[in-house]
Amino acid sequence: MDLSKLYTNSIFTPNGDTIEVFYNDPAKRNITGIRITTLNNTSAFAQLGAYHVEKLISFLSERKGSQLRDSFSILEEYLQSLGVSNIAEITEEGGIISVKYSETSEKEIQPAIVFVSIPAAVIDIFDVEELVNACGDFMEEIGFEMETKDEPVYGSFFQHFLFKSKKRKTKEEIKDLYKKGKEALESQFINLPAAEVTEKLATAAGALIQAIDKQDEAVLRMGAILIVKVQQNNKSVIVAETVSPEITRVLDNNPSLLKHPQAVYELIIGIKGGHVKKQDWDDEQVVV
Repeated sequence: MDLSKLYTNSIFTPNGDTIEVFYNDPAKRNITGIRITTLNNTSAFAQLGAYHVEKLISFLSERKGSQLRDSFSILEEYLQSLGVSNIAEITEEGGIISVKYSETSEKEIQPAIVFVSIPAAVIDIFDVEELVNACGDFMEEIGFEMETKDEPVYGSFFQHFLFKSKKRKTKEEIKDLYKKGKEALESQFINLPAAEVTEKLATAAGALIQAIDKQDEAVLRMGAILIVKVQQNNKSVIVAETVSPEITRVLDNNPSLLKHPQAVYELIIGIKGGHVKKQDWDDEQVVV
């Protein structure tokens, strides 16, 4: 990652350490990561989101003499202090920290991030409300419940929600929930019943497709399910995909991409065809 292309704010902690918060947009809305520079001038960067800024400042403030330790050790200790049990390895190369996670069979309450994005200049508030409610009903039927939501952004429309699994699940069980959700959506496209889909889930999937049909273009990211509607050759095209690790990486590194259905559609098609490389989706190539 080329940090020189990102936008920064600097925060100084009581111990004298400097935290630089990196953003990938000039308005400084989307946090890409955090770099710590200690008084002995060691520096390390980790890809951490907005949640970690306040937590990391608090963590550093409670430590005595943290400036005597190198920044890599501080970030490593901070990550482990979060109680994340499946960190397999934390490595550093060229001042960039990478975290590798191991698979766990333990059942946990699993989070699911939901984004609803409609780029239209003119928004029908009732159609938007129908789509947002349909997303919530669909997530409920596959096994999640809403925990928090951000205020919607108008001009076009963009809103972020955080859901969590209703029950403790392993990651494999969560994958099965998303698989059933995708099958329910696909059954609506071809108008055929799916063996693993309940009547309630089929109804929720149908309502979701009906709601998105009222929009010319839209992007819905519902946990590990991605739905994109675009216009191709004057025809509407809807794509529903389970989010692959590669697509997840691109969207996590470029969250503003979700505001551009055509770009997300091309990303999906490109990755499925093996034609997209990481550098093709640097944020500066997307018009915000």
